[in-house]
Amino acid sequence: MAKYKKIECHPGYGWHAYQECFAQAITPYGFSSKPGGDFSNERLLATEAEILHFHWIERLWDTPSIIGKVKCLIGVYRYLVLAKKLNKKIVWTVHNHYPHENSSFADKLGLGLFAKFSDLIVTHSRWSKEWVCQHFPKAALPIVMPHGNFKQIFLPLDINKTIREELNLLETQFISGMIGVIRPNRGHELAIEAIKNLPDTQLLIAGRNNDKAYLEHLKAISSGYNNIVILEADLSNERYNQLVSVCDVVLLPYSNITTSGALLSSWTIGTPVITSNLPFFAEFCAQTNAGISLAHNTVSELEAAIENFMSFNRDSAHKDALNEADKYNWEQVVEPVAKKMLSWE
Repeated sequence: MAKYKKIECHPGYGWHAYQECFAQAITPYGFSSKPGGDFSNERLLATEAEILHFHWIERLWDTPSIIGKVKCLIGVYRYLVLAKKLNKKIVWTVHNHYPHENSSFADKLGLGLFAKFSDLIVTHSRWSKEWVCQHFPKAALPIVMPHGNFKQIFLPLDINKTIREELNLLETQFISGMIGVIRPNRGHELAIEAIKNLPDTQLLIAGRNNDKAYLEHLKAISSGYNNIVILEADLSNERYNQLVSVCDVVLLPYSNITTSGALLSSWTIGTPVITSNLPFFAEFCAQTNAGISLAHNTVSELEAAIENFMSFNRDSAHKDALNEADKYNWEQVVEPVAKKMLSWE
């Protein structure tokens, strides 16, 4: 039996939907996973976990002051050195090359530390693997594990007329949605301008917001347009599921992203997507009827893409999205990662 079977996932005091899906998928291979809790040397010395699995590592030095970032990076270095002394295996899943916004010197240094100490690096696209190899040529060769779907978390749902009425969305109009955290890199302005030119459509923007000035900006530029609905709210998985299901298409015209769970969650729920031409999106949407990637991320392109989906039969588009999600079942995508970890004796 392989020695390395117990996994702790960091950073985390509870499961992110992605981590939960991974933990369930890896279990049949004999692994047990749990949230890592405190990121500290004291916790590290006490844990029985043999594998430390890191996600969204930029959070480990996410503090506003330069001195604070330096102290955090020193702490990360000491932690990783101690982990190796304790014969722990380190897995780094590369969700982001850099933060979506406000990247700093600390991010490059932090990524370099994990590239140096990781026994296994996992990327979600071939492009991301090439990026890691180019920037960290001495690191372990990454394994490409396509981002899995969210069938353990979300369900395909029929259109909920009650929710449409609650949000003042007309049943007879085509609905484009931007569901998730409301932040500048997601291209809300682009979507608002496109919908202004499509009076027979509606736009639903819903999610948590930590930037009040940005939210007020979006409300200002959409003022007077009754076909644009902005809902600021923390979304439970169930609520997220409901809101994506009322949309005819989900808009992802992001200006910056390495990996996007929004793409796979939309397909899992049965909603097609329109994305920017960022490498991750382009790679996943290259040969599918369930997604369109914009060549230049312009208002006119987005208008045309929305109109394109408006001409589709909704049931057919729904089926195309579900079929696309089926290609990324976790039991399939996780296999190369599981095999690599099983080889650690």
